[in-house]
Amino acid sequence: MKKTNPFSMIRYLLHKHKIPDVVMCRAEREKQIVYGSKAMNIQLPVFLRRESPDFDVFTPTPRKTANLVQRQLDRRVAGGQNDFYHRRAIHPGTWKVLHEGEDGRQRTRDDIGVVDYSKPTGPVNIVMINGVRHETLGSIVKGKRKTLRDPKSKYRHAKDSADIARIQLAQKIKRVLTLRRR
Repeated sequence: MKKTNPFSMIRYLLHKHKIPDVVMCRAEREKQIVYGSKAMNIQLPVFLRRESPDFDVFTPTPRKTANLVQRQLDRRVAGGQNDFYHRRAIHPGTWKVLHEGEDGRQRTRDDIGVVDYSKPTGPVNIVMINGVRHETLGSIVKGKRKTLRDPKSKYRHAKDSADIARIQLAQKIKRVLTLRRR
């Protein structure tokens, strides 16, 4: 275990605005697919977006990508310090990149998730936004409905139901605005 680093959280707070640039540039360059709440939020109007602390990205090489992004975050966000690390996630084949959090120690409860890298299990419907591939809203709804049918995922049901409602409301608003333009 690493010694406590009191400046780690200060560096994180001062430079965390650089994290999306690092993640999205790599996603664009390597033709990765952003999915989950970040993909949903970029396609929804601002007033329907949900706070999303981390990125979820599909890549054919999750472990390698997590390692590369962790090193790049250490360079760009942490000024060359070792504030970020990557580890295997609970879900098989998924790798997480995390910041060591307020206590300045890795692998403790206060660590902050930055990005999860997974391999897609099947084809993913995508839409290009600002040169980056994102999962479509229709595909997101389909996945969330599948989760709602799974009793083992009960802990996600409230959040997924709310996300489906947000997407449906956005689609209704879009239809109304389209009809008014005619």
